[in-house]
Amino acid sequence: MRGRTATPDAVKKARGTARASRAKPAVPTLPISGSQPPPKHLSKLAADAWKLYCPLATSMRVLTQSDLLTLERLCECAAEVRELSAEVKKHGRTYKAGGLIKANPAVAMLADADRRLLAYLTNFGMTPAARTKVAPSGDGKDENPNDEFFAGVN
Repeated sequence: MRGRTATPDAVKKARGTARASRAKPAVPTLPISGSQPPPKHLSKLAADAWKLYCPLATSMRVLTQSDLLTLERLCECAAEVRELSAEVKKHGRTYKAGGLIKANPAVAMLADADRRLLAYLTNFGMTPAARTKVAPSGDGKDENPNDEFFAGVN
């Protein structure tokens, strides 16, 4: 569906613009995911990004179990931006071919990766403008779904 992204009900309540007639009937609430080690399949640069963004998203209380795949994509995009930035820095924005000056294809790829990275960062509320629009989930306590099964077991 095209158009504006729907504003979450929690944000509408915080702004004071919530209307009962427009509320979504049942929005699932998910437990907050604790900070986790990076998945083994991530590249070195993406794992480094994970070590930065996972604790950040956890401390902001915006990371749930269902968001881990999106966080992986954010980290892969961050790694891609770093790789392409190094490529452009090394080879320049242009190159000569047959007497013509042409744009380095890595510049366009970097612009695309940067746009995708910004979109992922915005979804997690990690830009100044997005922080005002993203509501934290949960009550601030780190919850582990296994706690209900292993409570009191040492």
